[in-house]
Amino acid sequence: MRPSFFSYRCWLLVCCGLLFLAAPLAAASPDPTDLDTADALLIKRLQAQTGADKASLYQTLGFSYFRQENFDRAFLYFNAAVQVNPRLYWSWYYMGLLDPEDAETYFTKAIVANRDFAPAHYWLGRYYGKNGKIEEAIRSFEGYLKSAGADPDEYARMDEVQGLLRTLRQGEKLE
Repeated sequence: MRPSFFSYRCWLLVCCGLLFLAAPLAAASPDPTDLDTADALLIKRLQAQTGADKASLYQTLGFSYFRQENFDRAFLYFNAAVQVNPRLYWSWYYMGLLDPEDAETYFTKAIVANRDFAPAHYWLGRYYGKNGKIEEAIRSFEGYLKSAGADPDEYARMDEVQGLLRTLRQGEKLE
């Protein structure tokens, strides 16, 4: 008998909880630049039990490590996720937040993966504005306003972006 959609979602939530609980154990791995054995075994088991794809499980582990403020491991798993599925715009986005040196690349890839992903437009605009790239910042913030549309989660930020655009149009870089 095939499980119902509801039971599948419950099982997936339980698995995500297990990932959250298991992540601290993996954090003690001697080589933080490699996916460790505990996480690899957990991913294989969850993949077999849930049918979730590897990229989604990597991204979920990335979220879990991010919440625990283990940013190196989070970056590692977000990177693994996009290596398997480059359309995972949340992974690109979090990599941009975690790596300010290469934020432009990651936020741009998030936008390529989902051109209507407003947070990536916003942070790319902030990046450009702080680095004196006024025209690029204006384009990014205009893209943000278009993408944010009627999203109630973005209302507060939309007002902020209007102010940032005024500053940029006066030729000033952002602080």
